[in-house]
Amino acid sequence: DKSGGPLVNGEDPRVMEIWNNVFIQYNRNADRSLTELPAQHVDTGMGFERICQVMQDVQSNYEIDLWHPFWAKLKELSGHTYTGKFPKTNSVDAAAEAADPGLRKDIAFRVIGDHVRALTFALTDGAAPSNEGRGYVLRRILRRAVRFGRQQLGMKDPFLHTMVEIVVRSMGDAFPELKKNPQRVVELIKDEEVSFGRTLDRGIKLFDDAAQSQIASHNSQITAEDAFKLHDTFGFPIDLTRIMAAERGMGVDIDGYERLMEEAQAKARAGGKTGDDQVYDLPPDALAELEGNGVQRTDDRYKYKGDPIEAKVVAIWRGDELITEAPPCKDVAVLLDRTPFYAEMGGQIGDRGLIASATSSFEAFTTHDVGGFILHIGRSTDGALKVGDKVTATVSNTRNPTQQNHTTTHLANWALREVLGEDVQQKGSLVDPDKLRFDFSHGKALSDHELATVEKLVNDHIVRKLAVYSEEAPQEQALKINGLRAVFGEKYPPRVRIVSVGAKVADLLANPSDPKWRHFSVEFCGGTHLGNSSEAETFCVASEESVSKGIRRIVALTGKNAHAATEVADRIARELKTAQTASESELNGVIQSIQKSVNSETLPLLAKRRAQAAIVELQQKAKAFDKSQKQKGAGLNAGAIAGELLAKSTNGVIVSNVDGATDDDLRSVIDSIKSRQPSFGVLLASVQGEKISFVAAVSDDLIKKGLKAGDWVKEAAKVAGGAGGGRPNLAQAGGKDPGKLNDALSRATEFALTTIK
Repeated sequence: DKSGGPLVNGEDPRVMEIWNNVFIQYNRNADRSLTELPAQHVDTGMGFERICQVMQDVQSNYEIDLWHPFWAKLKELSGHTYTGKFPKTNSVDAAAEAADPGLRKDIAFRVIGDHVRALTFALTDGAAPSNEGRGYVLRRILRRAVRFGRQQLGMKDPFLHTMVEIVVRSMGDAFPELKKNPQRVVELIKDEEVSFGRTLDRGIKLFDDAAQSQIASHNSQITAEDAFKLHDTFGFPIDLTRIMAAERGMGVDIDGYERLMEEAQAKARAGGKTGDDQVYDLPPDALAELEGNGVQRTDDRYKYKGDPIEAKVVAIWRGDELITEAPPCKDVAVLLDRTPFYAEMGGQIGDRGLIASATSSFEAFTTHDVGGFILHIGRSTDGALKVGDKVTATVSNTRNPTQQNHTTTHLANWALREVLGEDVQQKGSLVDPDKLRFDFSHGKALSDHELATVEKLVNDHIVRKLAVYSEEAPQEQALKINGLRAVFGEKYPPRVRIVSVGAKVADLLANPSDPKWRHFSVEFCGGTHLGNSSEAETFCVASEESVSKGIRRIVALTGKNAHAATEVADRIARELKTAQTASESELNGVIQSIQKSVNSETLPLLAKRRAQAAIVELQQKAKAFDKSQKQKGAGLNAGAIAGELLAKSTNGVIVSNVDGATDDDLRSVIDSIKSRQPSFGVLLASVQGEKISFVAAVSDDLIKKGLKAGDWVKEAAKVAGGAGGGRPNLAQAGGKDPGKLNDALSRATEFALTTIK
């Protein structure tokens, strides 16, 4: 027998690892030290599909029976059959393999199957495609699968969403969560497919334009700028651009494309920060210098209390180098040996405050954590702070309103789940002294009833004066707590901080499965919080909107800002009540005044919606009044006016101004004249606001003599700076200068009498 040992860890596709033991015992800390984990075990790394491959005696994971329903569905959708072709490792004929349509189709099958399975699981867990972070990874996975289906299997219509049922049917018994709400997953994928289809069509048009432009210039490759734009704007992977270029006998400026990609990635890594903004970060060489100088990472255990403490300045970072003294009028980052400041993290902004020595003061306007070093970023306000100075670090009074908003964010997260269901997952948050912002997964706008219920649940918890508890615990144990909220996809450390509003953490851990914990807000969180829910005072939602497909955002207020918003809502309610009895002539002014208040960003959303509905009713009332005012001429006696005009006619020609008449009034007078006299040529006018309206009608006999209504009104309107026209028997025109009305009517009379003479 020949040993296969030498082939292990090589590139021979016949050699497959089915087991890899990993001993889980320690966590390596940032300072490279090891901490023993509370739960220790061995990860066998045994791959289920690889074991199935061995047991079923097939040549690859993709030939096991788990994949058969996927290939059958794709055959039904595309008409192609999966044959199991793989590229040969180190093939000497790579070009021939790339040109093999059967191989390309099999690769497409595998890409689509893998990707739809990954998408279904991720979306079921609460993720959603987006333009950033994890959501962007999912969007790229989805688009890659769609592109392979479109490009290699000829499927132009949305198809990927129809395969979700295959994932659920084949894996739902082992993973019951897949069966809970598969329709949400289907809708998310379908919406993304439709959207990408439009994007792909636009991208193909852009590629065609770029290619034609280069061909016209006798160039044989797509420029780096066009290739980058296709990728950055339209989601085209560079390999697709290269394939499309090759089909036209062209190349792509890959070196230039990669340079642009590196520049974009560098800009993204820098977060757009330049100049003074670089004090927000410590580059590797600065970190190395700090460690070389023996500067320890900041002791920030005091951040949760936030009381003033004595500390020492250990370093000052200018953005480009470490310095020994904070210069005046220049933003710098001061590092202390210990701090009560909370550094920006988990959606909560960094603390502001004062760092003062015996001879100087430094005002910090934000706080950041870089690798355990806390940067107090700000400026000297008196004297010059120096390395080695003993200081008092005092957090500003913005800490309390920030904590009001943070604790209430937890209550809002809990309330949204209670009202909207289990699919609600946190997708981001921002907590500052002015407001709280919370993003969550949900497919449609909240109704008035849902908003009111969320507000009521949160305010009920505030009124109940619930104590806020926080305590660290092993992650594995904490995850068992019934109703606990954690951010999807977040990597938590072995020990996590649990924040609970109303239930002691010790009780939660002692009986984690107790159903009553669902009635409390329990989350993983490293932020600062109130001591009691009553300190939030009150809560109201100021806005609710969509930020991306399947993701909603609320902005809410607490404390004094919520009280102020409620006062505005009460004042608007009083104004609306008064408006109901206002005279019709005053309505427009009243409406404008109320609208200014309603457009305030800090008005409670429910009050805003109610006010907007009331304003619509008032506007309809005002419009009806305005219309009645404009139509007061509708009381004109068309018959009487027609009789008067007929008495003054010359050769059947009537040219006259009708004061206060609308266009409809002018036509009514003309109709009355037509009903009384078979031969007529009538041109009537009226001033309406800043313009003149002309209407003319001519009988057939006068048309035969050359008088045509269209020519007639055009001639009159021309004198008043206007234009118009129409049919020979009926026409309309407008003039821009009401002061020229008499001149226009004189010209109309002259034109008519001269024409029929």
